[in-house]
Amino acid sequence: KSSTNKYSSATRRKIDQLYACLRYCEDNFECRRTLQLQFFGENFDPSNCNKTCDNCREGLVAENRSVTNETREILQLLSSVHSQNRNCTLLGLSELWRGSKNKQHTKFLLTSSLNGYGGGSKHSKHDVDRIMHALVFENILEETAQQAGASGFAADYVQPGSKAQSVLAGTSQVFVRFARKKGPEKKATTKKKKKDTATKTKGKKKSKKSAKSADSPIDLDDFLDGNPEPAASAANVSRQAVTGVFSAEHTSALRARIQKLVAMWAAEEQMAGNK
Repeated sequence: KSSTNKYSSATRRKIDQLYACLRYCEDNFECRRTLQLQFFGENFDPSNCNKTCDNCREGLVAENRSVTNETREILQLLSSVHSQNRNCTLLGLSELWRGSKNKQHTKFLLTSSLNGYGGGSKHSKHDVDRIMHALVFENILEETAQQAGASGFAADYVQPGSKAQSVLAGTSQVFVRFARKKGPEKKATTKKKKKDTATKTKGKKKSKKSAKSADSPIDLDDFLDGNPEPAASAANVSRQAVTGVFSAEHTSALRARIQKLVAMWAAEEQMAGNK
C-alpha cells in the first residue's frame, strides 16, 4: 500500500523517478543511451554511442554555469509574493522573474514592491524554464497541491524547498547545465602561421637570388682563353668570390674538351666553304 505522506521515503523515491523522466525529456545534449542506462543503475560510455541517438547527432555539449545569485533572487521574489499574502505557480514565478506585465500573473500583486521582479529579463524563456526546473529537481523549490479558492480546483503552488535556506545563507552553490555548440578543433595560432609564412618567403627569395647568380652570362671567349670566371660587373664587384663547383683539375679537363670541340666545328665549317 502506497504512503500518502509526501515526506516518506517511498513517495520521495517516486518523485525522484518522475524528475528523472523530466530530465530525460528536457535534456538535449546528454547521450540518450547514457541517460537510459543511468536510470537503471548502469554506466555507459557516450563515445560508444557512435551518434546513434538524436543528442549525439546534434553535437551539443554541456556548459556548467553557476546560477547561485539568480537562485537567491528567485527565492527573494517568492518571499515578496508571500508577503503580499498571495501564492504563485512555478510558471507564474518564472514570468514575474522575467518581468512579465501580463495580468494573469500580476493580478492582485503590487509589482513595484516585489523584490527581484524583472531580475531575469536578460535570460531567454528557455533558460529561465531550465533554471526553474533545476531548482525543483534540487529541492530548492517545491510544488505543493493546494485548493484554489472556493472553486474546488487544485493548483500546484511553489514553496521554498528543503535546501532553500542553505542557498540564502550562502553555504550552498547552485549550478545548472546548459547546452552549447561544440567549438571547432583548435588550429595553429595566427602568430605561428605568420612565422611559417615569413620563413617560406625568405627561403623563396634566397632561391631566386641563387638562381639569378647561377644564370649570370659567361663570356665564352674568356672561358676558352683560360679564364673560367665571368667578367666582373658593377652589380657583382662588391660580392664575395664564389667557390666553383668543380675542382681545378676537372675544370682544366673540361676546358680542353671544349677547345677541341670548337676546333672540330671550325674545321668542318672550313671544309664546307664557310668562313
